[in-house]
Amino acid sequence: MDETPAPLRPIGLTTERRESPLGVDRTVPLLAWKLAATGRDRKQSAYRIRVVVDGDPTDPDVRSVWDSGVVRSAQSVDIPYGGEPLRSRTRYVWAVRVFDESDRDSGWSEPAWFETAFLDPSEWNSEQESSWIGMAGEP
Repeated sequence: MDETPAPLRPIGLTTERRESPLGVDRTVPLLAWKLAATGRDRKQSAYRIRVVVDGDPTDPDVRSVWDSGVVRSAQSVDIPYGGEPLRSRTRYVWAVRVFDESDRDSGWSEPAWFETAFLDPSEWNSEQESSWIGMAGEP
């Protein structure tokens, strides 16, 4: 009987500790995932994150805004985004693959996404963006 446990699986991907958040206002958001595993003494030995603009991060033909490459680390919480500067009001989709204690690859996770808010205060047009506050005709 084969007692080799299945490779680790990254699940529950979050950005800024939330699933699929809207209005992320950090220029370097923090990414995280949980690990699903069978067997004992399991651990992550490395990870690779890929982020794209509104596409499939698991598709190598889709241009990435960040590909971390394989990072030798057991860390799976508060990984800072390290790619191109994020744009305001944009949906980013990301996925992660992890490697276990035997360097077995999990394959890509299910994609997760986040959308950015206005990232630069100059993007707020105070007359236009806040005109809805208050009653019509009020100064």
